Amino acid sequence: LHDLQIRRAAHDDADFRCHFITLFKLFKNDLCILSSSCFYQNLSYDINLQAVDNSSLIIIDGKLFKDLLNQNISIQKFMLEVTQSKLSEIMWVLEQVVFFNLDYRLADYLINQYYLKNSLEINITHEAIANDLGSSREVISRVLKRFEKYNIVKVSRGCIKIINIEKLQSILEQN
Repeated sequence: LHDLQIRRAAHDDADFRCHFITLFKLFKNDLCILSSSCFYQNLSYDINLQAVDNSSLIIIDGKLFKDLLNQNISIQKFMLEVTQSKLSEIMWVLEQVVFFNLDYRLADYLINQYYLKNSLEINITHEAIANDLGSSREVISRVLKRFEKYNIVKVSRGCIKIINIEKLQSILEQN
């Protein structure tokens, strides 16, 4: 598993902090469409690419890639399919942030991490979760503390242990 996060930063001038939200993740043999500026004309944006695990990248020259696109309909079709898939992921993130409360999003996140890592122990910081969910570390810590109070998780430094996955799933069912 090669986990790369494509993140968008927002700067808060009031407290001089930078907040992140993970737009989507890249896995083995995946393609970052947002870094394909040669494919998208007149599109300007700032993104961060952060490797969560050891990863390898292949960077393709923009002119070469554009020439391939112009000469090969199969590559154009492939890029359109990748773009649609990643746009769908970004829309899902937007929907989560706008329409679901943080308890729901955090419960869903922890359940997904459990299945991805095949472990009830998730080695992750509150800051990393906050970045993935578009929240702040303090708010994530508060919700995790409440989950801990209800014996859903056990929180320790850099680790969250799921104690009762059924209770996490019941949070999802309430929304």
